[in-house]
Amino acid sequence: MEKPTFKKTIAILASIAAGVFIFVFLYDQAFPQAAINVKISKSEAENISREFISKHGADIGGYKTALVFNSNDDAAVYLQKTLGLKKANEIMKNEVPVWFWSFRAFRPSQKEEYAVSVNPTSGKLVSFDSIVEEDVAGANLELENAIKIAEDFIVKNNAEINFSDYERVDSSSEKRKNRTDHHFEWKNAKKQIGEAEFRISIDIQGDKVGSFASYLKVPENFSREFEKESSVGELL
Repeated sequence: MEKPTFKKTIAILASIAAGVFIFVFLYDQAFPQAAINVKISKSEAENISREFISKHGADIGGYKTALVFNSNDDAAVYLQKTLGLKKANEIMKNEVPVWFWSFRAFRPSQKEEYAVSVNPTSGKLVSFDSIVEEDVAGANLELENAIKIAEDFIVKNNAEINFSDYERVDSSSEKRKNRTDHHFEWKNAKKQIGEAEFRISIDIQGDKVGSFASYLKVPENFSREFEKESSVGELL
């Protein structure tokens, strides 16, 4: 075996030093999730989620539960490609809910389940889903009454939301067998990143909130291209 020469040894040490430099000083840029200031622990996120579901009027005693750290990959990649890593990281830390704790309560044999996502830094609600049977009985509210419930929910759970900055871009109703469901969506009319919009969506099931999400809506053509690239990458 050839013995390493002095020059080869120096080259190896230099490579190691460069790798350490990149790891220490550029890690947050290459892996922005590592720079998140996670103040909410896994157990705290579960407690927040359970408390929210309980206040929603549901009893998940006997349900199976799961909690994972999740992300909105479409939004993260869009921000990085649009703004560059440094600026994107700043926005993802402070403005856009890209990372979150995701809690799920379910029973394998039934459709009804609950899902809650909370911000790992503030503990604020990022999204909520209540999946129920289509035939579950509920109220048949007029559209304006359902909007009031939706807006009250948003203000209660996101006090920083100023509706004067938002405009409603979607309203729809669907008559079920035993209730009427409504869907609403708002966008921030004063803030946009490239073609991406800050959105709030909410569904009302009868007279109860069935789902809520605060998110960055990226252009559909970007999402399609990203999905194609991801599929090719997984295949390779």
